[in-house]
Amino acid sequence: MNQRYKVPSPRSQLVVVSEERKYPLDGIAVYYFKLNVKKMLTEDNVHRDLMVGMCDAMEEELISNFIQLLQHVYRPALESLLFFADEGPDKTRVYEEVLMAIQSLYSSLKVSENILKHDNTLLAQRQVDNLDLPNESKKRADFIRHPDTVAKAEKIATDWLSMIERENCESEMLRRDCDDDSPRDEIEYWKTRSTRLNLIQQQFNSPQVALVVQCLNVNRSKLMKRWVEALRKLTHCCHEANNNTLYLSDFENHCKTLYVWDPIRLLPTINQLLSTVRLICCVSLYYNTSERITSLLVKITNELIRSCRRHITSHGRETVWSRPASIVKPLLQDCLNLHTAYRSAYANMKQDLESYQKSVQQSQQNQQQAKEQSTLTCSEHSVFGKFDAFCARLRKIVRLYDVIDKHEILLKSRMEGLLQEEEVMDEILRRYHAAVKDITSRPYDYLNHRMLGFDQHMAEFEARLNDLKLYVGSYLERAYDPVWETAQAMRFLQKFQRIGRVIPVVAMEIKHNRILNQLLADMDRLSRVLAKFGDEPPIPNNFSPTTGKMMWCATLQRCLELRLEEHAPILHSETGRQVFRKYKNVLTTIVQLGNNHLRNWALLNVCSSIKFTF
Repeated sequence: MNQRYKVPSPRSQLVVVSEERKYPLDGIAVYYFKLNVKKMLTEDNVHRDLMVGMCDAMEEELISNFIQLLQHVYRPALESLLFFADEGPDKTRVYEEVLMAIQSLYSSLKVSENILKHDNTLLAQRQVDNLDLPNESKKRADFIRHPDTVAKAEKIATDWLSMIERENCESEMLRRDCDDDSPRDEIEYWKTRSTRLNLIQQQFNSPQVALVVQCLNVNRSKLMKRWVEALRKLTHCCHEANNNTLYLSDFENHCKTLYVWDPIRLLPTINQLLSTVRLICCVSLYYNTSERITSLLVKITNELIRSCRRHITSHGRETVWSRPASIVKPLLQDCLNLHTAYRSAYANMKQDLESYQKSVQQSQQNQQQAKEQSTLTCSEHSVFGKFDAFCARLRKIVRLYDVIDKHEILLKSRMEGLLQEEEVMDEILRRYHAAVKDITSRPYDYLNHRMLGFDQHMAEFEARLNDLKLYVGSYLERAYDPVWETAQAMRFLQKFQRIGRVIPVVAMEIKHNRILNQLLADMDRLSRVLAKFGDEPPIPNNFSPTTGKMMWCATLQRCLELRLEEHAPILHSETGRQVFRKYKNVLTTIVQLGNNHLRNWALLNVCSSIKFTF
């Protein structure tokens, strides 16, 4: 520590700071802080609630130490308070603001670290110091024209030109981004480049640089032309970096919520975010190229995907299969809604840009020049490719949840009560649970759309499930084959229709035809009964002959109508039309028999005022 703050003890050079005072650091500092100021420290909780850190001002990694502190201590602590503690809306808003501020500080420190890692000073500075310029004007002129001085100046200028041209080439080269870069990485890059170029440009005003340039200019060195061109390009690059930093700094204010909010809260802000991108396209002098706007949109896409992953996994605390489907499926749908809103906002931005380009072309005299300046085409495949693949994976997971839910409902109901044998049911459950466990217990990340193994395992799961459904369907067909020629056929047909949406059974048309053929046979049998007992039907006990005959006809008519109503859903086929024609014929016969019995009764003058009506 600084000498004036040292404890005057011969044994130690230590300062303990426990109050809010500022001390300059020129040595090693060890700091302690409690995670919860309201909790007392004990031997049991000191390793959990007390954080210890160290920073060394003498090392080059001082900024890196603070970056790691923010990354691994402060930011996780605030995220745990923000995302996992129910503190109410007011405290949540404060946590969000503090977290955004820490993230901004983290970004600024990253920029400072990147600047310090690069050599931002003109090379051969010490060699310039070795050029001792005389004080007298005549000796100074002779010194500048001396061959040794010229050789040294050209050597120094060559080193400088190499550095400057390297910076100029970086502006002309197509920058390769990482696959998971965020908008913050783009902002940090241009802030770093702007600061680095400004530092280099400031050094041109130093006496050392002026001495070298004067020496080259007086001796008409061939490097002067190269120097002027490099300096012109560097000035252009500096203006470009400053301009891009200016607009991206404004964009940074709108994208801070990307790192904190979930897809539900991000949904209404997507239009405003892309409106800022559209403003950059229309106003910026250097950043309005297709490559840079596409790169920025790709980074926005990356951050939206990260936000969706945090939303689904509860910030890494859960997995896709660790919670019930009733909780996970709405989260997946939130992410799909965000994807739809993002595409819609992009379409609106593209339409606004096209309108702006048309207005610019109409206002310019040289329309071709205006078209070249304002035309902007983004690669939608690059912008939405990863998000589309990510959402395709989410849809597959939703479909998998739906498949599992459908089969579990059927299994809980024992296939609508059709599975009665315990051995068969146990075998079906064993095979089903084995298939589900195999697809849901894989070690990889299910949300990683690049993990193609999931598609293969999904296909294997569907194949195993299809085999199981074929087994169940064949068993049910064998077990209930005789039921289609019985009076309970329609009741079982409804159950087979419900499970037929999931379990493949024999074509329902075949079952319809078997039921209808049995109904035709029943009607034929009824026709034979009418022909045999129509005039003298069986009369129940305690009924008069006429009343018994009329009751017999009415009962047959009602039973026939109920049978037809029960089979009405399957009468749309050709066999069904035959059944309906047969029904009309039999019904006509029954009505005629009833009218005949009524007429005979009337002739007997038993009750001439009553008229039997069917």
